[in-house]
Amino acid sequence: MNYEKYILLLVLCLLSFNSKAQNAEIDSLEDLLLNYKKDDTIRIQLLNQTAYKLYQIDADKTFRYAEEAGKLSDSINFPIGKAESLRLKGIWYLLRGNYSFALENFQNSLEIAQELNDMYLISKAYNNLGLVYSFYEDYVKELGYYQKSLKIAEELGDAEGMSICLG
Repeated sequence: MNYEKYILLLVLCLLSFNSKAQNAEIDSLEDLLLNYKKDDTIRIQLLNQTAYKLYQIDADKTFRYAEEAGKLSDSINFPIGKAESLRLKGIWYLLRGNYSFALENFQNSLEIAQELNDMYLISKAYNNLGLVYSFYEDYVKELGYYQKSLKIAEELGDAEGMSICLG
């Protein structure tokens, strides 16, 4: 195993320490999804938020929720929901070692985010692209995407985004 895989494993282990608190939050989100049946942007946001919270705990549910969010986003023309669902599916593919599908989903997410000029989502997509290129051992592209992500995070005052970029 190369050092990128150890880093990903370490990050996932550190994130798992928060799992108890996250389980309560996930349960609440899933209860909201069960009770909120309207096919609208609120449901899409709930699906994407739940998918994100689950990726460390139940990646298969992450994929299912992200897939549902993407389809619903298409049906009601909600591109920001589609972009986030693609990003979440990219994370799922990345965790499974399918870097080409991860890359494709992150690039599609970035394209939509750029069309919408959503700088927060652009920053997240750049960060995700940097991670994929670290697994491809293309360190020039990796660094370039991380730098782009960090610059936007700094401009937005996004402390969480900056900390993720800086490791």
